[in-house]
Amino acid sequence: MKKKTLKSLHIQNLLSFGDEPPEIELGDLNVLNGSNDSGKSNLTEIIGLLRSTPKDFADEVGAGGGISDLLWKGGSRARSITGSIQAVASPVGVKRPLLYRLSFTKAAGLLKIVDERIDNKKPDEGHNKPYFSFDYHGGRPLLNVAGEQRSLRHEAVDPQKSILCQRQDPDQYPEVKLG
Repeated sequence: MKKKTLKSLHIQNLLSFGDEPPEIELGDLNVLNGSNDSGKSNLTEIIGLLRSTPKDFADEVGAGGGISDLLWKGGSRARSITGSIQAVASPVGVKRPLLYRLSFTKAAGLLKIVDERIDNKKPDEGHNKPYFSFDYHGGRPLLNVAGEQRSLRHEAVDPQKSILCQRQDPDQYPEVKLG
């Protein structure tokens, strides 16, 4: 039997998931049961979005109705809403569970990724911080390749595409090639 890849999700400010949603634990087999309008379809749509990150995230958001339809409609309209997906996964070929975070908003009517991070879920033994593969560190995109941090120029990173789509060279960026 294939080991499960996606272990948990935390979805915030997207579709019917508001600003204080619970963490969703996932097992080898997951059954969604609930009344109409309880969020079953929204959860499956979010999983589809997550699956699109190594491809073209903005196209997937557009196919689903656009960023305005995706962002949560609750809360104060005066502030701009940032939606986020946080997933714990154990991709095939990766020894430790990874924590992936993606945050995005609407800017000039378009999707804009404002934060993305890929790191180990827990620090390795003898370290006090998890090893990170990619991070918008203080708004500056950083890759960690074989323990060496490499800063990327802002213009080298498309704010409508996940880093998983943009850095798929397994020889140069093995840490961000997840599947």
